[in-house]
Amino acid sequence: MRTQGGSSRRQAPSRPASAGTYVTALTHLLNEDGLPPLDAPRRVLKALGFFGSIVEAASSHPVGTHFSSAMPCRRRPCSRRGLTIANGRDGVIRWECPGCGESGCISNWQGTDYDLSAAMEPDMGRRVGVHVSAEEHRVLSEAITNSQEEEAIVAGGVVTPAGIWISGRVEDFDGLLGSIAAEANHTNSTKRRRMLHAICDRVDEMVAGSAPE
Repeated sequence: MRTQGGSSRRQAPSRPASAGTYVTALTHLLNEDGLPPLDAPRRVLKALGFFGSIVEAASSHPVGTHFSSAMPCRRRPCSRRGLTIANGRDGVIRWECPGCGESGCISNWQGTDYDLSAAMEPDMGRRVGVHVSAEEHRVLSEAITNSQEEEAIVAGGVVTPAGIWISGRVEDFDGLLGSIAAEANHTNSTKRRRMLHAICDRVDEMVAGSAPE
């Protein structure tokens, strides 16, 4: 988080190490209970949302993974999708926008509510997945909150030439199917409902095709 001179009631949790580079200790953005402070300034909450989403994306992949995330850049007019994220073996998450060059590193994220690494079990076995569009991925990101496994599928989306690839275990996609169907049944938006049904059909077909013969 960029800061100006002067003092404030809450110390700035991030500081620029150089132009456009941010060093962040995630716990500095949280209160003693590990939650966003209720009295935090809006800029702190916005920063927490951005850095927390990076942690969710990174921790949805094995340690040592480097990938092009479905997360868009937060800067305007850049807003380019494909934030490059690396889940470092040293426990530090590094990120960079290939469009504008804004970058940073995040530490002290382990064990926070944004840490989805528990969904990355050592014996996960074969991963399966489907491609979704950027708009479909955004809708899924807003709809899925049922489990860490489902959140990891969506948060760990990877940008590919064919679209955004979301992947996980077959059994986790089974749970995701239920969440998508429930959201489709509750939304008042016809466009959103059609989009969710289309995703549901694609995931259902993939799950059916992944069943052992």
